[in-house]
Amino acid sequence: MGFLYRDITGKDPDSGQYDVYSHDIYLGKVIKVATNVWLVVQPGSNTYEEKNFSNKEDAAKHLAKLADIQKN
Repeated sequence: MGFLYRDITGKDPDSGQYDVYSHDIYLGKVIKVATNVWLVVQPGSNTYEEKNFSNKEDAAKHLAKLADIQKN
């Protein structure tokens, strides 16, 4: 499964703060808060999920699972 990551800061493509899309479907946000610690935010939410992830790909996969998007 491929993901498109768009920088949400508008300043740096490596900011560690991204909107995540899969096949033009908005999945939510992934945010790096420390080395190997990524958090996810679902669309329409102002809070992070309790679970954290070691990389942005795993965080994006979690968002896809929450959005019920199946692997192609």
